[in-house]
Amino acid sequence: MAKNQFRMLRSALAGVEAVEAATHHSFSRHTHEQFGIGLVSSGAQRSLSGRGMVEAAAGDIITVNPNEVHDGAPIGAGRSWRILYVDPEIVTHLSREIGGGAGRQEIPHPVIRNGAIAARFEMLFDAMTEAEAVDGLLLEELLLQLVAMSCGKTAIARSGRRCRPPSAWRGL
Repeated sequence: MAKNQFRMLRSALAGVEAVEAATHHSFSRHTHEQFGIGLVSSGAQRSLSGRGMVEAAAGDIITVNPNEVHDGAPIGAGRSWRILYVDPEIVTHLSREIGGGAGRQEIPHPVIRNGAIAARFEMLFDAMTEAEAVDGLLLEELLLQLVAMSCGKTAIARSGRRCRPPSAWRGL
């Protein structure tokens, strides 16, 4: 991917947007309506939000909560990342599945340095954006695990009931 390029990729899950970016651009303060969970692929960046000033480098997970004001600037020549923007209703539903209650959901850390979470992100992103159809229940399970891990949940407490398929998430 060339520098200063953003690509919206096909996403196999309704309510989840997949984006690839490579840029040296500095972003002014802005918000997103969705949760963002991404992985810095190369380079590094610095950002300021309500959670403080942080730096993220290649291999780090980056997150943003809905309507969280933040900015972003490269450290050095530029950076690239892949990110999933997930509708808040989906995260609320998944949080209930993992025992997170019905209150306001939030990802507590803007940068997460954890190889297991990065690997889970890569697996989900690749499966979600593949040209071939992927099992929706597999994608839901991977997303459930990624959200649980990003929110600091160490165990996924499934209720034993079948989760709604991704196609039904729009109606949550």
